[in-house]
Amino acid sequence: MTDDSELEGLDAEIPLSGGNMNRVVRAGTTVRRLVGPQSSGIRALLRHLRANGFTGAPEFLGIDTQGREILAFVEGVVGWDSDPKFLWRDQTLIAAGEMLRRYHDAQSGLVIRSDAQWSTIGREPGGAAEVLCHNDFAPYNAICRDEQLVAMIDFDLVAPGSRVWDLAWAAVNWIPLFDPSDHPRHRPEPDESRR
Repeated sequence: MTDDSELEGLDAEIPLSGGNMNRVVRAGTTVRRLVGPQSSGIRALLRHLRANGFTGAPEFLGIDTQGREILAFVEGVVGWDSDPKFLWRDQTLIAAGEMLRRYHDAQSGLVIRSDAQWSTIGREPGGAAEVLCHNDFAPYNAICRDEQLVAMIDFDLVAPGSRVWDLAWAAVNWIPLFDPSDHPRHRPEPDESRR
């Protein structure tokens, strides 16, 4: 357990909206989230990423006095809330692909424990455990600042799989590759999807 007494009570907890897998609140410069079955594996992944110089994911800081995970808050705007002219431009798509590549590369040397629990939602069926796929890297799980993509968030669906699986899933959402009416979140018009 991390002593977070200096963080407790300094700021009111502000619920963060958008997620549907976990209850997440902001407390000052931190994010607090409930611990789940996959938490220990995700914490090991986040520590490994940070140790390998990948700063495009929240830093794990410890466990608070209520037993919740403490993550560093990443300043910026969720991708969906960015200017559409920024979000749907080619450079942003390239930056998303590059970030996903850096995320996968930063896992070099990570030992995926055989007893770790991972999400089954969105997981590659029968896929080789090449990397730990994010499985939900999309504009609603991206943080942007000054028209730059700075981080990926929400690692609840992480599971072993192939790089190409993670890339394909991200492409469906970043390009996007389907009609806006087929998805509950805001999408560009079909003409932009066709382009």
